[in-house]
Amino acid sequence: MKPKIAILIIVALFLNSVAALANTNVFKIWDDGTAFVKGEVEGNISRCERDAECSLILKVNEQKVLLVYNQGESVCKNQQAAMWVKWGKNVKNGMIVKAYGLCKRNLDIYSLYFCDSKDYFILGPNDTLPGGESVKYAHF
Repeated sequence: MKPKIAILIIVALFLNSVAALANTNVFKIWDDGTAFVKGEVEGNISRCERDAECSLILKVNEQKVLLVYNQGESVCKNQQAAMWVKWGKNVKNGMIVKAYGLCKRNLDIYSLYFCDSKDYFILGPNDTLPGGESVKYAHF
C-alpha cells in the first residue's frame, strides 16, 4: 500500500471516530416543549415504589438531565420507558442512552417525562429510533 493512501485511510478513520464521539452527547429542546437527549447514564433514582418518581440521571456534556421513567402512582399512557428501563439488564452506569420526551426545567436541572404521549421513549445506543427518518430527532 502506498504511504499516501495509508495516511488518507488513517485520517478518514480518525474523522469517523471524532464524528461518532461528537454525537455521543446531544441535548436539543424544541419550541413545543419536547426534547431529545443522548448521553451517559450516571445513576438511577429508584424510589418510585413509594409514590415518588424514578429517574435515570444522564450526563450530557456538563449538564445533568433526569429521565423520569416512572411518575409513581400517576396514570401513565406510555409504559415504554418504564418497561424498557430494567436497571442492571438494559441500563447500567456508563451506558449511552437516547430519549425523547416532554422537557421541564427546575432551576438548572432539566427533566424529560414520557407518560403523556406514546411518541416518547427511552432507548439504548443501538436501538432503532421510532418514526424513521421523518421525525425531528432522526439526524442525532
